[in-house]
Amino acid sequence: MYLHRKVAPVHPSQQLPLRNCSVDQARAHIRDRTTPLGCERVPLARALGRVSAEAPNARHNLPSHPVSVMDGYAICAVDVQSSTSPEVALQLVGESSAGHPYAGAALQPGQACRISTGAVMPPGADAVIAQEDTRRDGQNVVIVRQACGPVSPGKFVRAAGSDLAKGQQLIAAGSHLNPGELALLAAGGHTQVSVYRQPRVAIICSGDELIEPGQAPEPGQVVSTNGAMLAELVREAGGVPVDFGRIRDDPAALQDCLQQARCCDLILTSGGISVGDHDHTLACLSDLGFVCEVRKLRLRPGRPTTYGRLGETHVLALPGNPASTYVAFELFGRPAILHLQGSHTGERIRVRVPLATALKPAGNRDHYMRGIIQNGCVAPLPTQVSGALRSLVGHNALIVQPAGAPAQQPGNLVEVMLLPPSSPATEQWA
Repeated sequence: MYLHRKVAPVHPSQQLPLRNCSVDQARAHIRDRTTPLGCERVPLARALGRVSAEAPNARHNLPSHPVSVMDGYAICAVDVQSSTSPEVALQLVGESSAGHPYAGAALQPGQACRISTGAVMPPGADAVIAQEDTRRDGQNVVIVRQACGPVSPGKFVRAAGSDLAKGQQLIAAGSHLNPGELALLAAGGHTQVSVYRQPRVAIICSGDELIEPGQAPEPGQVVSTNGAMLAELVREAGGVPVDFGRIRDDPAALQDCLQQARCCDLILTSGGISVGDHDHTLACLSDLGFVCEVRKLRLRPGRPTTYGRLGETHVLALPGNPASTYVAFELFGRPAILHLQGSHTGERIRVRVPLATALKPAGNRDHYMRGIIQNGCVAPLPTQVSGALRSLVGHNALIVQPAGAPAQQPGNLVEVMLLPPSSPATEQWA
């Protein structure tokens, strides 16, 4: 069992489940309930994709000393500023290269030091002349004034602390640690970072009709695909999937599986959540002490979606049809996993995009349609049937059509939720 799981208390006004609520109401409720899990420190090498639980500061300046941004010659700017000649000859006294600073005395007027990009500026030097604006003449370097242009202190020099100042905040708490963030932490003097624990997510798919992939379905049988799909969606959101496999429509077996899954932070169930004679999920949860907080939504597809808690474990019960499972996870499961790991920046981006085709009125439920954005416009895939696996291929957006929205014409702007690129649209979908 994991310790330090924090679950927000239920307000007295929320003791009864939210029924027939909008998608936004359900999302807000789940967001408020899924508070971050405990923290742990990990090496930067194992922090990719994690969410920072702290806002670390730089432990030293970056760069630590003034450095050149060009290959050329470090000089005293006054040597060029005070000259009226078209060329200025300076005595070459040494070299500063990356990792090997100039070791001589401070540069005096009339002297220059060969310098490489990223090398530390010699003491006394305050400007750099690019190599292509000079020529060599024995032990002298000749600066061609017309080529180099005006010269003042700081020319082609990165000041100490210009990238990071000691004590400056590197990243905010709640940031996703991508390669750039990890590089910044390392440059700021850190070898470890405190991150929120990744939620362990139990995945349970129920139904007598389900068979393993690779088997040929007999009449009435369906290849089980939701479990594998949910596992990948959980990983993409930053969670750790724990597959509890296929469970037959047997209340005792399902209840036993749910009881075992309570060791996880979130339980995702797929199937058995509607009102049919063989839909046992809600009853089995209730027998274990499930506190139902959201039940049935004004959502298409995914109306039976249910959320609540089983002790300290969050439960999101999803419909069994593949498209319903997928859409409901994107709307509720993914945000829950992000919130559990303290993410502030991982939500899907929403934008408004012109329609390529007309849309019928929305009806009395929020309709989230799988769509494809091409050439700056969006169109729904030809089929929106919730049981059609084909409709999960070739889309890169969910078109948001709020309940009660009127018909829309081509060119009208509609809200879309941007998704990771899917397979290219086939001719059937184009």
